[in-house]
Amino acid sequence: MANPLRFLIVDGYPSDSRDELERAGMKLAWRLYLDMVRRLVPDAAHALWLPSDTAELPDGLGPEHYAAVLWTGCNLTIYHHGDERVQRQIALCRRAYEVGTPQF
Repeated sequence: MANPLRFLIVDGYPSDSRDELERAGMKLAWRLYLDMVRRLVPDAAHALWLPSDTAELPDGLGPEHYAAVLWTGCNLTIYHHGDERVQRQIALCRRAYEVGTPQF
């Protein structure tokens, strides 16, 4: 049996923003993406990275270990130049580009 596709889902929303969304009864962005992956590629594996919570990538794996990086978006932007949470996301995006991992 072949290894299943493995996707890295990146949800950059800060924890306070995720809490607000949940209090409003909304489904978190990473869960929406996971639902989509499970519907379209039922055998796929996934890892979740919350860069606003931690600098460490899941399982210590870089983007070269994933079939694709799925970016959910968030309420932080590249214009938050000095924000380390944003810088972590930019660094991952660059690294994924350099190693040729598709990103959506």
